[in-house]
Amino acid sequence: MSSLPVIARDSEPDAALHVRLDAALDRVLADERVVGAVVMVARDGELRYARAAGLADRE
Repeated sequence: MSSLPVIARDSEPDAALHVRLDAALDRVLADERVVGAVVMVARDGELRYARAAGLADRE
């Protein structure tokens, strides 16, 4: 299991958070460090970001 090296700032608007997380996830997939990932971010019980990308199975 891996985690992305991105930490959301408390005051960061959702649009900026989406841009940063999308870029980080795209970079990890392009570098072939993982074949697929699901990322979800919640704050105060509210879903702020959700994305699945890449492959479920390498083969």
